Amino acid sequence: MIAKEENTKGKKLIWIVLTIIIIGLLFFSKSLKDKVQDLFKQTEKSLQIVQNTNVVWTSNGETQDYDGIIVNSDNKSINSYNLLGNKIWSKDIGLDAPLTHFGENTIYLVDKSKGKIIALNSEGEEKWGYDARQSINKVVEKNGFLIIYTKAGEQIDQINVLDEKGALMANTIVDKGRLLSSNVSADKKNFVFTTIDLSESKVKTSLLLYTIEGELLWKKDFLDWIIYNADFIDDDMIIVSDNKLMSINMEGETLWSKDINRLKDVKIDLRQKQIHVLYERDKTYIETLGTNGKTKDKLVLDESYNHIYMNKKDIFLIGGRKLIGVNGDKIFLRYICDDEIEKISFIKGNILIFTKENFLVGKLYNKKEETNIDE
Repeated sequence: MIAKEENTKGKKLIWIVLTIIIIGLLFFSKSLKDKVQDLFKQTEKSLQIVQNTNVVWTSNGETQDYDGIIVNSDNKSINSYNLLGNKIWSKDIGLDAPLTHFGENTIYLVDKSKGKIIALNSEGEEKWGYDARQSINKVVEKNGFLIIYTKAGEQIDQINVLDEKGALMANTIVDKGRLLSSNVSADKKNFVFTTIDLSESKVKTSLLLYTIEGELLWKKDFLDWIIYNADFIDDDMIIVSDNKLMSINMEGETLWSKDINRLKDVKIDLRQKQIHVLYERDKTYIETLGTNGKTKDKLVLDESYNHIYMNKKDIFLIGGRKLIGVNGDKIFLRYICDDEIEKISFIKGNILIFTKENFLVGKLYNKKEETNIDE
């Protein structure tokens, strides 16, 4: 009997030793970087709503956060609120064909029919004005520069590029096709735009690279492709089409391409030098690529999401009433809002959640912290 017990204890001891050896081999087979990252992996978090505002705004309006100043516009008036929901300032727009565009630090009021633009700061004060002297279709801000989509004739598109002070840097006429998208490089030395031409039997989209002063460097055509966007990352560009991602250098040479169908959103992280891609196949995927096109992280999601937001090293996805936080290949946050989420932003450790009717201020807590708070 004693021999059997000792034999059983011996087997247990052997299993314990083997387990320790296997764990040790797994640990020491990792690089030092991986081991350090494992030690500091994020714990699961929860989102607590710390401020539920009672601001009433029109559901068809646009909203933007300017470092804690919430600005809403319905193209008739602009209203500004603090994080408590108290109104700070308001302004009647009073334009014939109004269009409001929110930039990173600037609010643009556009009269589309008269071609006039007024730039405001987040306090509602006028910074500068510009007269395009022709009708305006739309405006977009890229890296502080304002790109104006206008007309040089009934069927001829034109782009005007203004700097941060409203000075005209370049104006370029599109000789064939219609404008699709545009972007300005982070160093503000170049801009790029894409066009689509449907006049022939095959669809043709074109990519055109310019100096910021408006000198054409090259033009590249693509048949049976629809290029939705082109953006800069370091000294290269990422091309987003209807069925693939492509990287090309500043000479127009293809570096890599990746087939991706049912693309939902793409965000370029200039700080981390990577590309986040949200797409659907059999399921929804969030994939992070390096600048070489190789996969760094890939996560299968159990539900559908539509938009990517970035906050430092974390990724946040929204879809319907759902919000999740992703770090690497792990989901660290799941939150369901009472109303459909339109967009989110981040300020001083808080997450601002915008719906059609309101905005909420939420704060992230570690699960352990939340337990301590409740106690």
